[in-house]
Amino acid sequence: MILRKRKTIPVHAEIDLMQSGELLHLDYDNQTEHQFNLLQHCMEQLTDHQKNSIRMFYLEGKCYKNIADSTGLDAGKIRSFIQNGRRNLKICMENKSIEKLTH
Repeated sequence: MILRKRKTIPVHAEIDLMQSGELLHLDYDNQTEHQFNLLQHCMEQLTDHQKNSIRMFYLEGKCYKNIADSTGLDAGKIRSFIQNGRRNLKICMENKSIEKLTH
């Protein structure tokens, strides 16, 4: 039993109208590099406790307890350093992005 025949409709695209994927890739790479440099700059603006806590949590994949054990600080403090550090990073990156747009 055949329900329906599949219909295929050919689509013709004008080559001149299509944008090169290479150009899109380069824009993405430039944006990514800019964001990374901006993040590095903003990380330097954090307090040492915030910077170390964020580095251990996000880059090294440690949990609050492991960070607390290795730093000798309370896990609640570590959580606070990470929260405040993330907020400060967000503010810094937003401010730097706005500065770039206005200059």
